[in-house]
This record gives sequence, C-alpha cells and structure tokens, in this order.
Amino acid sequence: QRARWALKFHGVPFRYHEHIPFIEEPLIKFLSRKWNASVPILVGEGVRLTDSVDIARYADGRSGRKLFPAEHEAEIERWITRSTELLNADRGLFCVRVLRSPAGLMESSPWKKPVALQPVFRGLTAFGIAYIGWAYGVKREREAEYLAGVVSALDQVRANLAGRAFLLGDSLTFADVSVASAFALLDSDLMPEVQGKYTDLIEWARGIKKLCVG
Repeated sequence: QRARWALKFHGVPFRYHEHIPFIEEPLIKFLSRKWNASVPILVGEGVRLTDSVDIARYADGRSGRKLFPAEHEAEIERWITRSTELLNADRGLFCVRVLRSPAGLMESSPWKKPVALQPVFRGLTAFGIAYIGWAYGVKREREAEYLAGVVSALDQVRANLAGRAFLLGDSLTFADVSVASAFALLDSDLMPEVQGKYTDLIEWARGIKKLCVG
C-alpha cells in the first residue's frame, strides 16, 4: 500500500494489478527476477524495483514535492521500522481471525459473483490467506501476541501524534504514509479492540490516504 500511495501522491503514472497469493507466484518470480520474491514490484522502462521503500524513493525523485525531506531522514527510517512491525502484527492477527470468519473471508475475496459460487470463493480465499500466513510464519497460538503488538504500536503512534496532523513537522512525509498504510487490515470488523479504542487513529489514517490518493 505505501508504495502505491507514494506513486499516487507524486502523480507517477502506473498500472496497478492486485496480486493473488500462491496462484500468481510464478508471475512474481518472473517480474522480480528473484526466486524468493514478494510484492510490491514496480517494472517499467529501465526500472525494476522490488521494495516498497525503494519504489517510494523512486517516486520522490520524479516530483517537486518530497516525502523524504533531508531534515527528517533519520526519523523517517525509524518510523518505517515501526510501521513494518505494526504491519507484521496486524497481518498475523488478521490471518488468524479471518480464517475463523466466513463473512470475513467473503469480504476479503477478490471474487464476489456469481453468488452461487461463494462457497468456492471462500475456500479459495481461505487457501490464499493461509498461504500468506505460512509465508510470513503466522501461528494461531500467537494471536494474543499479535494483538499486543498492534496495541503497543498504535499507542506509540497516538503518543507521537499528540493531536497533530503529521508525525514529523508540519507537512506530510513518508513516515505518515508508511504508518497510515499499515492500518489497512485494522479497519475491519475483525478487529473490535481497534475499532472501539483507536477510532481517532483510523480516521487519521484515512485522512493521510486521502492526501495521497484522493
């Protein structure tokens, strides 16, 4: 998400394709030219980038606006690390919970119709999410640990924002983009603890997304 938000913020034209886990693994390996490949991948004329931060920095070099201002480089790197930790925790929590929820599986499925095939779609989606969980080492017995990691990270974000619009200074930086994009899996009925306690941060993340992608 953070790579796509950065590209949109800078107005860099691109064609987006939603990756289907497991099914499209051969395509990902081919595009990245790597055996152990993952998304996102940006491929273009003279460009082949396989890391979201590298993609964001590439976009930063193609616009007059800067998400990586020099005076905030060190702090941005720290927030990239924190947001990655948040993403790992909320990914683990989401994978564990969605596999227990038929409605959550259907909501997460890229296929919705025909309705008669929804049981099949749920099965395919469950397989894809289980594959993601396996790829990232997600364990069902660590659900409480994932939740604790999410809560700790969100408390850090709230404390650092302290009612301000941005994490660093008075304008949008990649720190905001990286953290807010990690909220994608948290804005879900599968996360009642977050929905109830952190509505202010969810609204903040929505605002950052709007600044980036409109």
